[in-house]
Amino acid sequence: GAGSSTTIIKMRSKLVVVAVEAKGIASFTGVELTGGATSTLNGGAISNAGKVTLNGVVVTGNSAKSGGGLSNAKGASLTVVHSTISNNNALDASANSTQGGSGGGILNAGTLHVTRSTISGNYAGRGGFGSTDPAGRGGNGGGIANSASTVISASTISGNYAGTGG
Repeated sequence: GAGSSTTIIKMRSKLVVVAVEAKGIASFTGVELTGGATSTLNGGAISNAGKVTLNGVVVTGNSAKSGGGLSNAKGASLTVVHSTISNNNALDASANSTQGGSGGGILNAGTLHVTRSTISGNYAGRGGFGSTDPAGRGGNGGGIANSASTVISASTISGNYAGTGG
């Protein structure tokens, strides 16, 4: 694209902006990915089951069940370089005593490499209130919820918030 302030890919319905299937390959350069919103899927901007590279990309203003900005599935690869992942939300619990969404910025179950990037202002969801039984836990990882392989270098991760229990 012509730069993240000029080339904006915005979703206008309740879906992820981009879905990359297993064995799929996608590369984004100089764009902004915004407006993805799904309450049933992971990854508001990108739901990745293949191989994705972001270079000079802004991922902002997205929300999803988990992985408000980006979701990287088991066996998938996500590389983030010179990019900003900010102001994305994993959703609050939708029922009593359930856990809030994890990974406000990124939900990673695959291989994640982050270089010279900023991950800030993202939010993992709150747990559901337990009126007759224990309350649900808040979501894990306001910036990144990781259950696999992650390498981060020369990057800033700040001002992200993990959800609280209900």
